Amino acid sequence: AREKLRESEELYRTLSEEIHVGVIIQSAAGEVILCNPKALELLGVTADQLLGKTSPTSDWDVIHEDGAPFPGATHPVSQVIANGRPVRDVVMGVHRPNTNDRVWLLVNADPQLNPDGSVRQVLFTFADITERKQAQAATDKAVQRLQIALEGSQISVWEFDLRTHELWLDAAWETFLDHPAAETRTTALELIALVHPKDRRRVVAAAIKTLKGETSAYVIDHRVQTANGGWCWVHSRGRVIERDPAGQPLRMSGTNTNITRHKQDEAARALLESQLQESHRLEAIASLEAQLRESQKMEAIGTLAGGIAHDFNNILATILGNTELARLDAGASPLALESLEEIHKAATRARDLVRQILSFSRRQPTVRKRLGLAPLLQESARLLRSTLPARVTLEVHCEAALPAVMADATQIQQVLINLATNAMQAMDGKPGRVRFHLDAVILDAEMAAEHPVLHAIHTKRPGPTLRLAVSDNGSGMDAATLGRVFEPFFTTKSVDEGTGLGLSVVHGIVQAHDGVIAVSSQPGRGATFTLYLPAAEAESDVPEPKPGPAPARPLLSLSSGYKILYLDDDRSLVFLVKRLLERRGCQVSAHTNQREALDTLRADPDSFDLVVTDYNMPGMSGLDVAREVRTIRPDLPVAVASGFIDEVLSANAEGAGVCELIF
Repeated sequence: AREKLRESEELYRTLSEEIHVGVIIQSAAGEVILCNPKALELLGVTADQLLGKTSPTSDWDVIHEDGAPFPGATHPVSQVIANGRPVRDVVMGVHRPNTNDRVWLLVNADPQLNPDGSVRQVLFTFADITERKQAQAATDKAVQRLQIALEGSQISVWEFDLRTHELWLDAAWETFLDHPAAETRTTALELIALVHPKDRRRVVAAAIKTLKGETSAYVIDHRVQTANGGWCWVHSRGRVIERDPAGQPLRMSGTNTNITRHKQDEAARALLESQLQESHRLEAIASLEAQLRESQKMEAIGTLAGGIAHDFNNILATILGNTELARLDAGASPLALESLEEIHKAATRARDLVRQILSFSRRQPTVRKRLGLAPLLQESARLLRSTLPARVTLEVHCEAALPAVMADATQIQQVLINLATNAMQAMDGKPGRVRFHLDAVILDAEMAAEHPVLHAIHTKRPGPTLRLAVSDNGSGMDAATLGRVFEPFFTTKSVDEGTGLGLSVVHGIVQAHDGVIAVSSQPGRGATFTLYLPAAEAESDVPEPKPGPAPARPLLSLSSGYKILYLDDDRSLVFLVKRLLERRGCQVSAHTNQREALDTLRADPDSFDLVVTDYNMPGMSGLDVAREVRTIRPDLPVAVASGFIDEVLSANAEGAGVCELIF
């Protein structure tokens, strides 16, 4: 019996020492009479600190699962001793003094009874569930955070059981519909009845596609009726989460998001964008109308200026010619020659002014050829550097591989010189910088809308457009000056410094090249003039320029006895030219009436060597006179003089038998 008892005790000791569960045996009085090593490890004490001690309820820091201390009567050991029944799966938190941390234990207590039914001792076992407890706490915290996030983001979770047709929605769904918040169980038919009639077909179709597997997810925006009769916009998403072995769907799950505010903001934004587009459209129309008025004004001024310049040209020709005659007649009189020289200088300035007016009014012929702007700009820069003051620097930047343009090289060079001269004068004698920048832009509808000035080019020829910017860091211009900068004869310079035609001429030349010019400036911050010229079409698409009229025969040199029939409606010019030619030894039959001149020719056709006629005359034009001359004597050379020689006149002159056009 002793041997069996020893073996039993040895087996019990081995089991208690090797088992991974803490074991404590307490007497009915609460004293610890036995403990295994795992118990000491879990409690964080030594055997001396534990054996012989009373119940943990009085000596140890023990708490409930909810964090409250154990009253003595509710401690598992106390309960076992009191009623003699075991206690199962009680969670206790014990503070370990050796590591100063808390361990969570799953406790079971079993009584060992005396023959009379009283409790002799209690077997107290406990397992470490700290990691499980921590994992559970982390899970609970994550769920709590998810719940907070769902509530804050107005997202509702739903699940649909296709076997029972039951639809579960969480409490957030009720807040969408202005109902008391509570989890809802309903059916799909009841829910679809709340969907807006115009959205139901789409909702059902999207759900069927998902159930059939045609789409991986159910995604749709629709409206749901609220408790007060209004409509709530919902973004619904879902997918099949369970299928049977045959692949038939059993359950779907997803979310509903309240997007009513988003839809309202979207509608408001669309309305605002529509209003902004309308505002931009009205601004563009106003800008185009202003451009049209400006263009019409410039066209009217140009027509008026061209007409005045044409007549003024005849007056200047008379002044210059008679000044030359007077020089010859004055002999050696120094005072007379000095006065004639001043007259000649003034008339020459007036002649240059007339040429500018004719250029502004586009009454000079334009010979547009395919050319590159970069070489022309570099050539103009070399010319300008020799004329600009040393205190003004000129910078030129040209991008590579730029397309060509159809332009008159002389007129484009005049534009560059005029703009550079204006920029130099804006320095007011101070050191400064003039910069040319040439590049290409792709002119699309968006850019044309942003800059209404480019609308005309985009309408005619969208695509690559040459952009030439001429900027300076001079005194700049205020808004009032900017509004009149291209007006003819408007200038901020003194009388001796400018005529107010430089920028008007630039404006006219750019328009004649189907381009536009824009200007930006602020007082004290310089100015930038930007030219936009459309790129030339492919070389195969450009028609060859028509050759000018070839002379019927080589022109003869004026010699003594050369007989000329001269016709002009201006008596002053008739008087002048007759005297000039007679001084050269020519015989001149001068006339101011076309019929009289033609009658003179008919009377003796072979007695004349040349006919010179003005082009612009009342009644018969110079070309009409040339045609009549051909009927009288086909081989007689006819020259036509005009202050305005354009492409139309050049083209028609050859057919009329004109051998030379004289400007």
